[in-house]
Amino acid sequence: MWAFAKAVISKRVTVGMFVLGLVVLGLVGFDRMPWEQDPNVDFPFVTVIVTYPGAGPEEIEEEILRPLEDEVSVLSDVQRVESVAQENVGTVGIEFSYEADTDAAAADVRDAVARVKTRFPDDANEPSVLKIDLGAMPIMTVAVTGDRPARDLRQLVEDVMKPRLGQVGGVASVTVSGGETREIQIVADKQRLEAAGLTISRLTQLVQLENMDVPSGTIEEGRRAYRVRVMGRARELQTLRDLRIDTPVGGMVRLGDLAEVIDSVVEPDQYARLNGNAVVGVRIVKQSGANTVQVAEGVRRGIAELQ
Repeated sequence: MWAFAKAVISKRVTVGMFVLGLVVLGLVGFDRMPWEQDPNVDFPFVTVIVTYPGAGPEEIEEEILRPLEDEVSVLSDVQRVESVAQENVGTVGIEFSYEADTDAAAADVRDAVARVKTRFPDDANEPSVLKIDLGAMPIMTVAVTGDRPARDLRQLVEDVMKPRLGQVGGVASVTVSGGETREIQIVADKQRLEAAGLTISRLTQLVQLENMDVPSGTIEEGRRAYRVRVMGRARELQTLRDLRIDTPVGGMVRLGDLAEVIDSVVEPDQYARLNGNAVVGVRIVKQSGANTVQVAEGVRRGIAELQ
């Protein structure tokens, strides 16, 4: 021990340079070390959600949950299976051991759901298999407000802000919520449809067929080839009202004579609010392995450029 201390004292410059090198390496490593708000943890928990419109908890339990429980309970590494039956929806939670591969476990659950869903009622919707993933949680939520109408503000965010933020390095997805989304509604008159010999389903098919852009082949000119596309989709509301509908009783009828064509908005199924005021929400999810702080700073710079 004394010999070591004597060597350190006699070679103070060498020891000082060594310590300084360790400090520099530590500072460089600290600066390059990625920062994460949440650690990368895989939770061994998979959830299956099945919606069955119009069904009560008893029907959900008997026709949905029990067959599903019997199928997933025999999977390897399953620790516990819990089910909840509610009005119109059934939920099954499968907990695996911590040694299990979460991705492989989720794949096994999807295979089990694919086998058992053939025994579900015809009115039951497609099951959803969900795995808890902290990396899919938004790292930032932006609230956008303005003097424009809610529909115009939502359209501005969709057309301008969303593409710009999607170009930021490390951003995986940008999701917009709130505001109002434009929707063209066709409200049919039952008596007029019956007089024309049409049904709602037939009118829907005819409108879809008449209101679409159709590829029409290629025109070759020398060494050039031009793709031809017939533009049949209505770009204006009056064009849609003037759409000619072929009726079984004979003759053509304007769509506007059979139904009311309204420029409206989609009925909202979610709202975005800040301090009680309606806003347009923008959620940013980073790519796996991307630096949370760097992505957040890049998003802030992108927002500053748009202001």
